[in-house]
Amino acid sequence: MSKSSDLDIGQGEKTVTAAGTREPLFAGRTEEIKVLSVTIKALSTNTGKVYIGDHTVASTNGFDLDPRDSLDLSTDRADRAIDLSKIFVDAAVNGEGVRYIYLRE
Repeated sequence: MSKSSDLDIGQGEKTVTAAGTREPLFAGRTEEIKVLSVTIKALSTNTGKVYIGDHTVASTNGFDLDPRDSLDLSTDRADRAIDLSKIFVDAAVNGEGVRYIYLRE
């Protein structure tokens, strides 16, 4: 992370292709995305629950979100930033998912 006092904001959307198959929230980039905070919100169009967790997330152990529910994660220490590549999403219904927004230095 840079030493600048400016914060960058980013956002994205993640849909799970096949229900019951966890996918990383943020994938497809070669560099890590370490953030100070992230809000993850279940899509309003979802008809089932989505599950948030680590690489083992499933409907039996994930933090479940109903449509429009959200989860906020944050830290006030840049040296203990949240790595978006370590957050995974699963869904009860094919093609459903989440939107997210984050802040980083």
